[in-house]
Amino acid sequence: MFERSAHHAGDVNEVLLTLCGAMLWRKNLKEPLKVNTKEGAGGNVIWFKVDSTRYVLLYSHEERVIKLLKGGRKGELIQTFTNASSTQDVARVFAGLGNTVPELSKARKIRREDRDPNTPKDPEIKAARKAAKAAKADKVAKDPQAKAAAKAARAEAKAERAAAKSASAENAGSDSERLQAKAEKAAARDAKVKAQREKRKTLRAEKKAERRVAAEAASTAAGPEAAAPVANDAAAEKAPAATPKKPRAS
Repeated sequence: MFERSAHHAGDVNEVLLTLCGAMLWRKNLKEPLKVNTKEGAGGNVIWFKVDSTRYVLLYSHEERVIKLLKGGRKGELIQTFTNASSTQDVARVFAGLGNTVPELSKARKIRREDRDPNTPKDPEIKAARKAAKAAKADKVAKDPQAKAAAKAARAEAKAERAAAKSASAENAGSDSERLQAKAEKAAARDAKVKAQREKRKTLRAEKKAERRVAAEAASTAAGPEAAAPVANDAAAEKAPAATPKKPRAS
C-alpha cells in the first residue's frame, strides 16, 4: 500500500505502480476502479511531483472514477481514469507529465486482455523474478524454521482442500438422499391412492350383489307372477342395447 501524505509528495513510480496495481488486481473487471490509499481528511488521495510540479490522484466516491489533477484537488484536470482505462493508457498519460518519469511508455505489467501476444517477455524482469525465486528457495533451505513453517503451511492447505472436498461430497450425498426420500414418498402416495380406489371398487361390487340378492329374495316371496318381471329385468340388463334403425329416405 502506498503511504500518501498531504504535506510530502510521493514518488511518481510508486504512484504509477499503485494505480496500475489497482487496475490489475481487482477481482471483477466491472467493479469501479479504486486506489487503496490511507484514509485522511481528504479521503482517498495520492500526492506526487513531476519536474517540481505537484499532481494529485483523487478517487471520487460519487462518480466512482480516479481523477489526475495538476496543482491540487481543485487544479487542472489532466485525465479521468474509468473502468474502461487500461494500464497502457495510464503509462501513456504519466509519460506525458514530464522528463523525470522513466520508461513509463513501456508498461512493466499489463492486464492479459491488453497484452500483445506477439511481444516477447522482458528478459530483465524474467531474470529478476528468477533470482528472487532462487533467493527465497535458498533462504527456506538454510533456515530450518522457515522450512518447517513452509511444510506446515503446505500440510494445512492440503487438509483444508481435503475438508472442502469431503464437505462437497457430503452435500452431494445429502442431495441424493433427499431426492431418494422424495421419490419414496411419491411412490407411497401413489400406492395409497391405488389401494383406496380398489377398496371403493370392491365396496360398490358388494353392494350391487347385495341388492341383487335382496331383489331375488323379494321376488321369490311374492310368487312366480312377480318373479317374471324380475327375471325379465335381469335379462334386459345382460342383453346388449339394440341399435336404433335409421329412418328411410323418402
